[in-house]
Amino acid sequence: MASILGYDATYTSANMLPGIELIGGREIARVAVFIDPANPASFNARVELKGNIGIFTNDAEGNPTFNVIIFRNGVEIYRATSEIDLALNTITNQIVSVMAIDGAIPGLQTYQLAVEPEPGDANQIFVRGPIAFSATVIGL
Repeated sequence: MASILGYDATYTSANMLPGIELIGGREIARVAVFIDPANPASFNARVELKGNIGIFTNDAEGNPTFNVIIFRNGVEIYRATSEIDLALNTITNQIVSVMAIDGAIPGLQTYQLAVEPEPGDANQIFVRGPIAFSATVIGL
């Protein structure tokens, strides 16, 4: 039977951010969980990572693209490319969701959520919020 062994979350509302322009990879949220090596349920545990990011663009040329990245202790473990499709939608504020599963390593694990513009994309993209990021350790 699965059980929750640990949890951490962070949240920043949209009205707390002035709009952070994406220039290079920028960490926007961080969570940490401790996976107890003395707990037998930790041996086959997984960490479920969930994030939501409010993205904004004021450019209307093409479809602005960006990467969402998750790091564990500074090492990239997940990367996905997303875009704001301006041809189908005139709204330039969008919420992007990401979910990843990581094999749990015993000890303290710090996860960072980051975003960066896709190389070669000239559009300005901003993180406007809200930003939510959580890590749940599930023991099997």
